[in-house]
Amino acid sequence: MINSLSTRRILLIVTMLLWISSFKVDLSAAGKPRFRAIAFYTAKNDKAHISFVHEANRWFTQQAARYNFVYDSTMNWDDMNPEFLSQYLIWLGIGKY
Repeated sequence: MINSLSTRRILLIVTMLLWISSFKVDLSAAGKPRFRAIAFYTAKNDKAHISFVHEANRWFTQQAARYNFVYDSTMNWDDMNPEFLSQYLIWLGIGKY
């Protein structure tokens, strides 16, 4: 028999924690990105353009973290096809292309 009040409280707290933890709560939806964006670019030859592309990719990556979206970038222009692009809401080209 449980006699002390503190032992009863501890037992009650442990029981409540076990009961609460038995509920499956899907919190992943709260962190789900709002949308996906992809940027296509070619960073070759022109130093100013190459610098711009790198700055733009850094800036978009920061904005994605700040506003909860996915930002991808690629130099693979073969990915510009309906099947690949169906993953994204926004497609953009950075600079010369």
